[in-house]
This record gives sequence, structure tokens and C-alpha cells, in this order.
Amino acid sequence: MKQLSRMILGLLPLLCLTGADKDAASPKPHTLPIASTGEIESFKIPERDGSGNLIWLIKGDRAKIIEEGRIRIFNVQVDTYRRGEIDQTMTSPECMMIRQTEGGKVLTHAESTNKVSIVGKNMVITADGFQWFPDQTRLVMQKNVQVVFEHKKGAIFKSS
Repeated sequence: MKQLSRMILGLLPLLCLTGADKDAASPKPHTLPIASTGEIESFKIPERDGSGNLIWLIKGDRAKIIEEGRIRIFNVQVDTYRRGEIDQTMTSPECMMIRQTEGGKVLTHAESTNKVSIVGKNMVITADGFQWFPDQTRLVMQKNVQVVFEHKKGAIFKSS
């Protein structure tokens, strides 16, 4: 989960996008820019450890800033890495990233009612919807959750 919490840090640049008044020739004096409702297409945001090794890579077809603190991401894919190789891949057609300030602390979480899948080397988890709370290192799969483990010869558990 710590790897996924780093994903949020990589998306911070999306929250910092600003827009300008199209009709104004120059910015108004003493006016701060407000959050844009702009979009970013075909983006990749990597997160690396102190040695430069890839920890995770988030990709999306498109990200749209809905309002300040709310970003809708379309066709999101998060690859987490271990020892230079992909360990798990999470995909969802759409999710909402939400940042809000509570008690002076910025909290970030992601949520979706869309299908989500997590594919690892020995398992696949699918569900309809999720909530992810990186500050709490908690991922909640909403409903119709299915976990499938790869059956290996000599496994302790036997299927009937």
C-alpha cells in the first residue's frame, strides 16, 4: 500500500494546473489563478526510490480536473514494481482522486464505482468499485469481489 500512496504524490502536478481567463489580454493585478478544469492526455507518472529504482508507474488515457481537489482519471493503470519487474497491475476505466484539507492536514483518497482489477503473479482480484486511503494504507474493494489464486502443483490447499 505504501507504493500506492506514492502514486498520489506523483499526481500532485495535476492539482497544480492553473487556468487563465481566455478573454483577458493580461492577468488582472492582485488576482491569484484558480484551479483549471483542463485535461491532460496520455500521461505517465513514475515514482522512484532513493536509488532510482522504479517503485510504481501510473498511466492514464486522460485526467480531467473537475474542480479544486477533484481529478477524474480515465483508463487508469498502476504498475507496482519489485526488483525492477512489474509485481502487480491495477486497472479501472475511471476513478476520482480527491484531496481535501482536514484539521490543517491534506488528505488524499481515490474512489470509483467502476470495475477494478488487480493482477499479480499468482492472483487476480476483481470488484465493482473501490476506495483507497493511502494515509491509512487501506484499500477497500466495494462489491462483487472475486479473488482467484493460481493453482500450483503441490499447493497446501486443494480444490474440490
